[in-house]
Amino acid sequence: MIHHIIETTGASSYTNTDSRSEFNTLIDPVVSQQIAEASSDGAPEFMVIEVSEVQGWLGRVMRDHARMMTAAIGPEVVVITNVAMDHIGLVESVEDVFREVAGALRAIESGVAVLNADDERVRAMAHVNPGLSVVFYGSDSPVRYDGEGIHIGGDLIIPAEELPFRSEHFIQNTLAAAAACLELGFSPEDIRMGVKTYRPLKRRFSVLMTEPLVIDDFAHNPSGIRFTVRSAAANLRGRLWVVNAIRGSRGEDINVMNAAALADSLRGLNAELIVTSSSDVVDEQNRVLENERRAFLGVLDERGASYIHVEKLRDALRMVLDAAKPHDTILLLGAQGMDPAAGIIDEIRM
Repeated sequence: MIHHIIETTGASSYTNTDSRSEFNTLIDPVVSQQIAEASSDGAPEFMVIEVSEVQGWLGRVMRDHARMMTAAIGPEVVVITNVAMDHIGLVESVEDVFREVAGALRAIESGVAVLNADDERVRAMAHVNPGLSVVFYGSDSPVRYDGEGIHIGGDLIIPAEELPFRSEHFIQNTLAAAAACLELGFSPEDIRMGVKTYRPLKRRFSVLMTEPLVIDDFAHNPSGIRFTVRSAAANLRGRLWVVNAIRGSRGEDINVMNAAALADSLRGLNAELIVTSSSDVVDEQNRVLENERRAFLGVLDERGASYIHVEKLRDALRMVLDAAKPHDTILLLGAQGMDPAAGIIDEIRM
């Protein structure tokens, strides 16, 4: 979104993030190639670089990845949106995540840290590097959201009806982008025009159908699941149907936490849960192992969550489309195991 706002003003910008965030580490040679291509006619005026908090391969963890990559860039502005468990196996605890993410702030001697005031751990990062100027966004901050829209100081700059989406996660990201772009020297009107014309990356609370309402989201970690379920349930007209793809070949821990987040989020809602292993669409690198399936379903059982497990994604989608009423909402959740869902739904409707 920062990249889009910049380009909307006519300035040139490069970013390394695509719809699947495949190139979010500078050690990926694709990034060097992209930067070279972007600079072939002169360096872009801005570079908006996503730096993964941690990297690893073949069972080895690259510690201090965010610090090393940020130091290599030497940015003027560092934006941190949240601290949450994701890369289980590469980090052991949320404290590990905090340390790795905070490395991006320790990496530079001066500049601006744009921090999420609504995330307790991110708020604590204000004291990580005394050499940085700190700007908050979110509750009780100059850049904030209320029912009317997004405010900067005392001014309403983006009315709620001009926001492309109003999910909680989208609004949080919009506030982060607005605060960063202000620090880069762009005007509130530049930000308004950029946000109005922004189209989210694929599988970010994407609406696939309207009757029933089908929402597709890449949520694949506990915080993402909670955010997305809460957003989908905010304006329910009928029943909420959730189809969740178990994370394959990622270990038991992340699946235990995802299942707990899902069970807790659905408690008290008029909701039906369908869980799938997506065995008909995933490759060997993303196949759900038996221990992962047992771990995920075991947590749902322990927490008293009612669910149906369907082995194949295609069967799960056909089941929910047949059962849902026109005024219901269907929420599709998951990473690689849910990626083909939009195409499968198109085939089913033909």
